[in-house]
Amino acid sequence: MGLTALLMLVVSAPGSTAKAILVGNLDQIQVGTGGTATIGYGLDNVIVRYQEFKPTFDNIIRIELDFYKTGSPGGTVTVEIKDKTGSTSLGSVVFSEAGILNGWNSVDFASTINVTPGTIYRIYVYTTGATINISNYISWWGNGSGTSTYSCSPVDCQTDKYGINPDFDYRFKTWGDPAIFSDGFESGNLSAWSGKVGARISDPSFGTEALCKLCVRMKGALAGSYSLKVRIPDKKPHFLKDSSPIWVKTYTGSFIIKVGKTLQMDHLNKFTVFQGRQGKKVPFLLQVRKKGTIFQIRALVRKDGGGYLKTSWALLPKAATKVTVGWGASSGAGANNGFVVIFLNDIMAGTVYYVDNDQHVVNYIRLGVTAPIKALYNISGAFKLDDFISTVFVD
Repeated sequence: MGLTALLMLVVSAPGSTAKAILVGNLDQIQVGTGGTATIGYGLDNVIVRYQEFKPTFDNIIRIELDFYKTGSPGGTVTVEIKDKTGSTSLGSVVFSEAGILNGWNSVDFASTINVTPGTIYRIYVYTTGATINISNYISWWGNGSGTSTYSCSPVDCQTDKYGINPDFDYRFKTWGDPAIFSDGFESGNLSAWSGKVGARISDPSFGTEALCKLCVRMKGALAGSYSLKVRIPDKKPHFLKDSSPIWVKTYTGSFIIKVGKTLQMDHLNKFTVFQGRQGKKVPFLLQVRKKGTIFQIRALVRKDGGGYLKTSWALLPKAATKVTVGWGASSGAGANNGFVVIFLNDIMAGTVYYVDNDQHVVNYIRLGVTAPIKALYNISGAFKLDDFISTVFVD
């Protein structure tokens, strides 16, 4: 598989524990000539090490740093992203020195760090130790004169060693999550979407709320100035379509949803709010249901032989909630490593893994009421959607 932009489920041998990590697409990289390091500098909290870099993505979800551990240090390491002046922190992670590996270490940030492409930032690294214990310490490795491969010049992207070793760069990688399609509905219309399906679509010719099923509205916007209001006056599907995913084997979609008080559903009634499609097949989907007085959401993933595997139902707050779904097809026949994973406000809410689904791809998505509502269900009212982002892996 390539470098993937989704929330990848990492699965080892059958029966082992699976966990979700941010993978992302590779943006900036400095690995040195031949992929090897030439020199390392020890970490403490007196001389704070830093490396400047210039991203081309507008966000950072994780970075990788090349560390080497001497002895058995017992403190903590802090990794921080700051502006070029070092005065503003954009995000940080603290972890134990004991867990550091010799070589590349992944540093996953709790939330996405937003940056400006082409602007220089700094990676700061320091430990709890006031001075280096020569028997037990962590060093950050890099490359000196003639061996650094970073594209940003040493003059523009400096390190803390610039004064005595101006050609030196620490070894690092930054990973981001570039969207192939996004729409926060700030245009005030639905023109960005590949298609709009369902009677009475939001359009200047339909000026009244009563005639609108998919309505871009300013009132009560979830993010920015506009949101999409999805009314349910009947049981027919009505949805937006995005064809940006082109026969992809991995996919991530995220959006904000607010079910609130205006969505009326009987006990255990449900509808499908999001689908990944392969023609008439549906490789994965998200369902919303009402159970008693609470709303719930779950993800389903289709198997090659037909039928679906399902995550458990997770509580969907009535307040605006960010929903992220990651899906991946199995890497080949018999591999059985396909998956679906759902996050609510960036916290994992459900997973299904070890899926035999290598025959599936996604070539478009649906958002809204994406399938007919069962005749016996009693669902009415409206819910809101906003800040939709669609990503896939990049080779």
